[in-house]
Amino acid sequence: MILIILLAIFLVFVGSIYMLEKALYKNVRSTVLANEEQFKAAVNSSLIWGGFSDKKATFGKIFFFIFIIFILLFCVGIVGMFGIPGMLIPYYNHEWFDLSLLFSPIAGVLPAVVVISLFQNNPIRWLLAVRKYEQGKVIFAAEKETTHE
Repeated sequence: MILIILLAIFLVFVGSIYMLEKALYKNVRSTVLANEEQFKAAVNSSLIWGGFSDKKATFGKIFFFIFIIFILLFCVGIVGMFGIPGMLIPYYNHEWFDLSLLFSPIAGVLPAVVVISLFQNNPIRWLLAVRKYEQGKVIFAAEKETTHE
């Protein structure tokens, strides 16, 4: 029974990431470089700016998101060290149902959120790209075509 619960947690983890990949990138066949207007529109319409008064990529914002990711990693560690073994204790006592069983979806979704925030929707990577754009270090599609010719 314990192996079934651990397998279910793993399947929730993998399934959450798979569903997000399908939802976001289902119809994406290839990528195309953006021009400056498209990049500027994407930067100005981003939801990351909603929590900040100025629209600048500062080190304070980067450290803020690093702090948030560390909190998520800490939560995954807590879930792994205490939550999952706490779910399995009723089965060692030969109880067939306990409310701790309802914790198993959270134990699978929380690591998926960490993976998604680190590798898919990484705000730190986005802020570094905006910072390079503010410094004029971004090469756009039109500039790349003129440099190759």
